[in-house]
Amino acid sequence: MVNNTFLRSVIITLGLLIGGSGFLFSSDKSLSTFLFTLKPNIKPLEISKTSEFLLVDNSSIQQFIDTHSIVNVEPWLAGANENDFDGDIYLNRIYRAYIGENRSDIDYLISEMDANIETIYAEPEYLRRPLYVPNDPAFDQQCSMPSVKAIQAWDFWDIPDVMPADEQEILLASVDTGVDYTHPDLVANIWVNQGEIPSFILNDLELFQLIDVNSDGKLSSLELISEAIMSDLNEDGQINLKDIFFEGSPYLDFQDNDGNGYADDLIGWDPAGKYAGDDPDNDPFPKEGTAVTDDGGWAHGSHVAGILAATSDNGVGIASTVFNGKIIPVKTSWDFQNTDQPGISDGYEGILYAAKAGYYAGTFTIINNSWGGGGFSPSEQAVINTAHNTYGAVVVASAGNGSDTGNQELYEQHYPSSYDNVISVCAIGCNGNWGGWASYHPTVDLASPGESIYSTVIGGGYASFNGSSMAGPNAASCIGLLKAFYPNMDNDQLIERILNTADRFIYDRNPEYETCNGNAGVDCLGKGMVDAYKAIGVELSPNIVISSTNLIEDINNSDSDGVANPGEHFSININLENQEGWQEANDIIALLSTNYEGVTINTNSTTHSSLEAGQSFDAEYTFTLSENIALGDIEFNLLTTATGPDNYAFEANLTFDVNVSLHQAGFPVDVTGELISSAALIDFDNDGDIQIISSDKAGFVHRFNIDGFEEIDGWPIETGDQNWGSPAVSQNGENVYFTSKNGMIYNYNSEGLYSWETGGFVTATPALGTLTSSPTNDLVLAQYGGDKLLFAYEDGDNLASLDGFPIELDEKVQRGVALADFNGNGFDDIVFGTDDEFIRLIYDDGTIAWSYETGGDIRVAPSILELNTGEKIILAGSKDDNFYALNSDGSVRFVIETEEDILSEASIIDIEGFGPIIFFSSGNMVYAIDSNGASFLDWPIVANGDVTSSIVFSEVSGQDYVIFGDEAGYIHMYTLTGNSYANFPINYGFPFKGAPTIYDIDSDGDLEIIIGSTQTLVSIDIKESGSADGYWNTHRSNMQRDGHFVSSIDALDISEEIVDYKFSLYQAYPNPFNPTTTIEYELPYSANVVLDVYDVSGKLVKTLVNDIKNTGKHSIIWDGTNQYGNSVANGMYIYKITANQNFSISNKMILLK
Repeated sequence: MVNNTFLRSVIITLGLLIGGSGFLFSSDKSLSTFLFTLKPNIKPLEISKTSEFLLVDNSSIQQFIDTHSIVNVEPWLAGANENDFDGDIYLNRIYRAYIGENRSDIDYLISEMDANIETIYAEPEYLRRPLYVPNDPAFDQQCSMPSVKAIQAWDFWDIPDVMPADEQEILLASVDTGVDYTHPDLVANIWVNQGEIPSFILNDLELFQLIDVNSDGKLSSLELISEAIMSDLNEDGQINLKDIFFEGSPYLDFQDNDGNGYADDLIGWDPAGKYAGDDPDNDPFPKEGTAVTDDGGWAHGSHVAGILAATSDNGVGIASTVFNGKIIPVKTSWDFQNTDQPGISDGYEGILYAAKAGYYAGTFTIINNSWGGGGFSPSEQAVINTAHNTYGAVVVASAGNGSDTGNQELYEQHYPSSYDNVISVCAIGCNGNWGGWASYHPTVDLASPGESIYSTVIGGGYASFNGSSMAGPNAASCIGLLKAFYPNMDNDQLIERILNTADRFIYDRNPEYETCNGNAGVDCLGKGMVDAYKAIGVELSPNIVISSTNLIEDINNSDSDGVANPGEHFSININLENQEGWQEANDIIALLSTNYEGVTINTNSTTHSSLEAGQSFDAEYTFTLSENIALGDIEFNLLTTATGPDNYAFEANLTFDVNVSLHQAGFPVDVTGELISSAALIDFDNDGDIQIISSDKAGFVHRFNIDGFEEIDGWPIETGDQNWGSPAVSQNGENVYFTSKNGMIYNYNSEGLYSWETGGFVTATPALGTLTSSPTNDLVLAQYGGDKLLFAYEDGDNLASLDGFPIELDEKVQRGVALADFNGNGFDDIVFGTDDEFIRLIYDDGTIAWSYETGGDIRVAPSILELNTGEKIILAGSKDDNFYALNSDGSVRFVIETEEDILSEASIIDIEGFGPIIFFSSGNMVYAIDSNGASFLDWPIVANGDVTSSIVFSEVSGQDYVIFGDEAGYIHMYTLTGNSYANFPINYGFPFKGAPTIYDIDSDGDLEIIIGSTQTLVSIDIKESGSADGYWNTHRSNMQRDGHFVSSIDALDISEEIVDYKFSLYQAYPNPFNPTTTIEYELPYSANVVLDVYDVSGKLVKTLVNDIKNTGKHSIIWDGTNQYGNSVANGMYIYKITANQNFSISNKMILLK
């Protein structure tokens, strides 16, 4: 028995080359063991060990043991014999030496043994750790299948009539932590070593025929456990493959019947044994009693096995690319490890076994190794060479998961993946995008899907993992399918074909890795993404693909902006290419179609006589979009047929998308960080072309042209800290100011960039106004940190503080100030809210006019409504859920109670017949009130998500609109009566936290909505004429960000001429009814609608509607059933509609049966 104390120091913590901790291994060297290799003319050692002595039959090695107190010596590969060699390296002459723990002289010992006359070399023993990166799945289950083109490749068979590998066995080995061979999705594909079936079964024809249910002359894994020969030997209540290893099993004769060196290896092998130092055994099941962990753990080998060869087309779980392969389970992790992250202790012994298993079965094995680490070992290379050269195996290994933390890419050699005669596979996204967390290197041969890979785990379940551990078996399974189609290919031919047919599109998406991201070498992601379809079909078929599409607007029926808009007409040129390396295509037909509602295809077919490989032609089609087509991606399908050599029938459904949008050409554009501010507009060089200035929380201030182009010298400007506030533009249009959390104020003008320090955090939007008689604006802002000062500067290149400023507030101001003249001296005074719950007014000379205490922090900048009478109203929301309106003297005008914090600033619009109307939001409710606090029409309305941005307004085709974004990613555009503008709301998927800016930036007579999300800057082109002049059309009302709106109309009561906007609930029809009736209702604005049915006692029978519904008429059918789907009794029922929890109507109906 080997001393377990010393074995524990060489066990490898299994991070399993998945994503995160990773199921590939780091490059640690063992501190207590090393390897040495005897010369080929030196006979293998005979080793004996007692409690006191370690003896070998080689005097030179014995002297080394005695001199250096070597604790133990053992064969490195227990299954190696004289037939296993690579040149002068015989695998049965490689030994592991144990030196004990806490010794610091291992490098010296290695050098001494390396110099020994009996050895070829000595080397460190490298610890191999599988690397696993846990993931939140981002892709659909088994996204790898379309990525490696498995579905297309299967079409080379006539499934299910002709199955891949019907007449042969494709062997794929999972050399790993063991395999749950009882898993419902694996058990049917577990390999059976026919050479180990005991002779008494083979010689008993009647018994054999009884077991061999399909009469193919072989026993499958399911036939092994036939009740005709097996019973529940382990007494777990079921007969399964575990029983074949228990005492009394008819399959155990303790003989090596096939001569491969392993006795009773019926379905695989466990070279690690149950406990450290134990003999290997024939049961490759993972450690009993373990559970699936987030990083794979003992389930890792089973997950790999499912990717390799899960049973396909069986109505259970998942499929595998090989479709019909056989799994050789090889367990290489010691059971004694008390960890959920087991190590790979006997990986190379496992490789050797797997290679021999295939060879002695009359074929060869595709061996997957989802583990590894750094450090070259000639011993390990010798094992690989032996497996490849002697036993004809294909060895596949995962290339690594980057850094030890599993979340940062790494340029590195990795072993065994970097050894000769190994296909090294790096992990890439199913869409071909590099995830930035895995290893890359010129020694990588292939890329393969390794993110969000769904597969089998211990206990009959499934899980989704990330990691190069998953990439390796995905590639190996493709090689298995290739072998199924070309059964006479040897290992070298398979390797050559799979590498030469890899899809290099990944370098179109990740071009920097073609030149190794600045490191030495080329093709650091290998030859490309593994492509099972091309690997098989390149000899048989043409392969016609879409090379490019070119959308051309009909100049007579479009606006020629290069963007597909509703109502426009197009032609599209599709370049069809027969890819290089494939066969000639003849009699080509390409038919265009789509299921997208609102598309009319006018010209839908094209023919072409022939295309040689590498040639292409243009196919032209025409189509029209309806005016009311839904915005989004139209998926077109191009059914393409052709004939190849020997009349091979090629058919492909080629798809492409055309995006229908209202985008301004060139938008949306990606930004470096979250945009919570509003864009500023300025014409720096006075040439009539507007530039868009937008600042983000990643510390960058961007300058875009109206076409989304940003490559302008000196831009983006990096502040080095988060930018919260909106840029402000001086009234003369010469200067743009912006602030950063780093405490800096910046000014950019035609002369360049200027900056000033404030000495504390600044998160507020700067405001520009008139605090002095200077002909230019004065700049006002407050700090959120530092000394918490209120600053007022004279506008210009050199900011000079105004008299009386800065003022020490000792209060945090987060979002900015509002400016207006309250004391009648002709200069602006300053209003702001603080985290100490106050709204304050400070005069232009720095004196405090008054303060008003609310019940919560003020996290919005106040707004100022100036009535046409000159009266001013200060408007601000608080985190106490209240919206405050204060008079000029600080007295309360009104307070609106809401249900959530108020995080959006008040905006104002003049409406004839109503006067100035104030809009603000709380949570996902958008409110509208008049200057006395009365609700406007039927507002509030409900948005899709919380509204934390300011609301803005404009006129389009003579009608006023309310525009805002929400945190669910929607942009809304409503009439004042709550009706959505055509095609709105538009869903972008990323939260909008900043206010829109509305302006005709391209001077074409219609408006653009410019708004930033957490990912992009969006510009929406409204296709009707409109104006934003005189409207609150951006954050803080105007580009000076003063938050001041001057009303030009009287504040009146609601006019008698205004339409009465009301709900309608119509009589159900038919009534009485049996078995169904229709209930119609009409909404004057979008609302959260609940429609319930009650019995006459008031008991709820069923909720028919509980959803946000848009303005207009709606209907719902009731089928006379309750909430549980059961029919209700005859009688009278009440149906009641409730909108926004504050309005309801009810009516009656009768059910007769």
